[in-house]
Amino acid sequence: MKIDFHLEGAQDCREALAGFAASLLPKAARGMADGLEAMAREARSLAPVDTGELVSSIQAEPVTQEGEEAMGCVRAAADHAACVELGTEHQPARPFLFPACQAHRDTLLQAVAASIREGLP
Repeated sequence: MKIDFHLEGAQDCREALAGFAASLLPKAARGMADGLEAMAREARSLAPVDTGELVSSIQAEPVTQEGEEAMGCVRAAADHAACVELGTEHQPARPFLFPACQAHRDTLLQAVAASIREGLP
């Protein structure tokens, strides 16, 4: 027994799906930026304030797109940020970044999902 199967348009379908997936990446990146900003706001509210340098150095970095990936981060650029977050032998840790990221992990995921949904037909 022999069965021949021919599907027309499969390549067109594959190309359309690939284009659709690629169109979602900028939307996901926009949602990621929104979620990272929520994390940065929380980190600024949790960071201890002495001179204000640490708080003012906490920023959501711009989301970049490379290939099929979107990347972003929240950064505390003050020289003493790691010492405050992790502590030293003379100063106990006073975490602000990790708790902010944990508190807003779902916020980030929801922001990405909402941005992607906006792009669906």
